[in-house]
Order: sequence, then structure tokens, then C-alpha cells
Amino acid sequence: MLRFTNLVLPNRIKKIELRSFSECSSLQAIVIPPFVKVIDNYAFSGCSQLMNVELPDVLLKEIGNCAFIIALKNDKNHFIRKE
Repeated sequence: MLRFTNLVLPNRIKKIELRSFSECSSLQAIVIPPFVKVIDNYAFSGCSQLMNVELPDVLLKEIGNCAFIIALKNDKNHFIRKE
């Protein structure tokens, strides 16, 4: 089981694969690199403590089904777009 609280993915990442971080219940914040085009199905499902997802001017074309289901903790969650 993954035990990250904050994660910055490397710039070489182009796709966040199916269930990559699924059930990583300790994850609170993640920075998506700028060249990511796809966040696959269930990539962050079950990340119940996730509060911040930073999208720094990404080339994102697709967010898969249930990519963030049972994720993004309470009403304080948000996505941050950095330019």
C-alpha cells in the first residue's frame, strides 16, 4: 500500500495509468506534470485525504471514469491551475 502525503510527479509522465494511486488514503496533495494528457480510470479513486490537485498548465485531454471517486476530501477540496 502506498504511503505518500504529497507527491510531485516527474515531467516525463504522459499518462497516469489505471488505478495508479487508487486507495492511497494518505495522499493529501499531488502536482500533475504539464505533459500529462490522460488521467485514466480510477487513477485516484479512494484517495480519501486528497485535498489539492495542482495542474500546472497541463495538456490534459481526458479524465477517465471515476478517476477521483471517493477522493478529494470534504468541501475544502480544489484543483489549482498554475500558469
